[in-house]
Amino acid sequence: SLDRARAELARIEQLASMGAVSQLRLEQARDVVADAEDDEILRRWLYGNVGVEHLSEAQAKQMVAAAERRVQRAGKRYEEQAKLVAQG
Repeated sequence: SLDRARAELARIEQLASMGAVSQLRLEQARDVVADAEDDEILRRWLYGNVGVEHLSEAQAKQMVAAAERRVQRAGKRYEEQAKLVAQG
């Protein structure tokens, strides 16, 4: 959930400030929060009380932007994993 992701990010930020975790781990925690925030937007409009046919243009743009951000983050994770695989 979003609350858990935010709490975990706060914990990791504290550890990062002490040098106990890497910047990569901090970035990953930020991505988890961003994914949870975008999931919340998508869930609210896709599965909420408002039917898709009643969405405003602004709501539709929010949904598209959230989905695009998720795709960008997934692409970034894929590229990072592909680099690791290529390195053996």
